[in-house]
Amino acid sequence: MISDSDIEKAVDWMRDHAEEAALAAGEVIRSEEYAKATLALVASGSASETLAGQEREARQSAAYRKAIDERVAAVYADRKYRLLYSAAEAKIEVWRSQQANSRGKL
Repeated sequence: MISDSDIEKAVDWMRDHAEEAALAAGEVIRSEEYAKATLALVASGSASETLAGQEREARQSAAYRKAIDERVAAVYADRKYRLLYSAAEAKIEVWRSQQANSRGKL
């Protein structure tokens, strides 16, 4: 059985981490745009005459790899919050079912 205290902790955790979770989701968007901007900036400084050559050179650059690493970290943080929220929601749903079942036995 999931206790009322466990549910209070789950709800408190969701409330207490809402801003951090929202910031993590925003960071995913920021990092996506940063990666695109970095790719364009590096490509524009390329000596290659073709767009494909400029893009290939840009994708091999340290600046672009750093931008991708930042994007991976942002997606990781966002996904972690999403999964933890899902776990808390699942716990609450199980508790609700338990409560409904216990009322039915009275």
